[in-house]
Amino acid sequence: MHDPSGTPAILYNLIKALCEYTFYYFHGQKYSRTKHEPENLKVSKRINILEGIDYSYRPALQLLIDFTFRIPLLTLACVHYNLKFRNAAIFTIFYDRCWVLSAYLSSKILRKKLIVYCHDPFSEKYLNSKGSIWRASLKIERLVLSDKNTTVFCLNEGMKRLYEKYTEATVLPHIAEFAKSVSEEIQETHNDKFTIGFAGSIYSNNDECIEALLTEVKQLGNIRVKFYGNYSEDLKKRLTDMFPVEFDFKKNYDELIQALQSCDLLYLPLNFKASPDMPRECLQYVLPTKSIDFLITGKKILIHCPADYELSRFFKKWDCGYVLNSIEVGSLGKCITNIINNTLPFDLSHTHIALKQFQKENIHSIFIKHLQNENK
Repeated sequence: MHDPSGTPAILYNLIKALCEYTFYYFHGQKYSRTKHEPENLKVSKRINILEGIDYSYRPALQLLIDFTFRIPLLTLACVHYNLKFRNAAIFTIFYDRCWVLSAYLSSKILRKKLIVYCHDPFSEKYLNSKGSIWRASLKIERLVLSDKNTTVFCLNEGMKRLYEKYTEATVLPHIAEFAKSVSEEIQETHNDKFTIGFAGSIYSNNDECIEALLTEVKQLGNIRVKFYGNYSEDLKKRLTDMFPVEFDFKKNYDELIQALQSCDLLYLPLNFKASPDMPRECLQYVLPTKSIDFLITGKKILIHCPADYELSRFFKKWDCGYVLNSIEVGSLGKCITNIINNTLPFDLSHTHIALKQFQKENIHSIFIKHLQNENK
């Protein structure tokens, strides 16, 4: 949970906002404290039960060990720590089968409320799963979510639509602590070339669009593309040999935001085609945390994905970015040209409105109000 982005950042900011509650965190991974850690987060002793062992070559064996060994022992550990700290409720994220089922069994044994925070669609947890035994496991987890004693929160409206097929869910977005620092006016840049910025990893959820961007920018000419992230030397060499692209890495979040603000346009893509290790469900229902980072910069954003993706729906709903729903050759280049020529409108006030739903006060209110209603 010490990673500065993604799920760790989401949980850190949520726990920090809920300062009137104390969270006891017991875990199965190596944990290192950070100076930014919330004061109300108390870290227990590490629970290391067959963590880090690779069963990918024998998935049935992994499932057998999970249900006969890991889940029972994790449940006992969870019950022990809940009795020790007298917790009012059990909070878990919908990510790992063992932790979710252990939390569920513990809530039943202790007769406590179970709060499940869903960050990922079902299929993302079972990318390499096959056979009836895996489908049975998935059905068990759906039963956990549909239990009347379980409160389900999810990260965005797209995830809510997915999970409401099985249970009632409430949207609890990622908290953006820097939302108030967004400039009231568009900040002009003084680049010698029109500069397009991208931050984050390049992999099977965006590589198709990244290739389209670099190909069309090369054809347009006089445009610079800057990638911010910790990329491999092989990837950097391969791309710089073929395209006009530059790489940089910022360890500090504020430095990253400042670097992105020096760009003329930010590029936020999700692939149009699914791949074996990235099913369409994983792409369709997610709203990348980079969306908030990009909005915070106050810069123009180009969203590139299919129209039925949550990413597209969000930016169209709030009218806070340029949305391109086509991967046809030439469409991306035409859109970028129109942005350069200022033929497409952009209103920064819409960015401020969109960011309000990620403010700490609003999310704190949603969480507290929902729990109070549940306890009536």
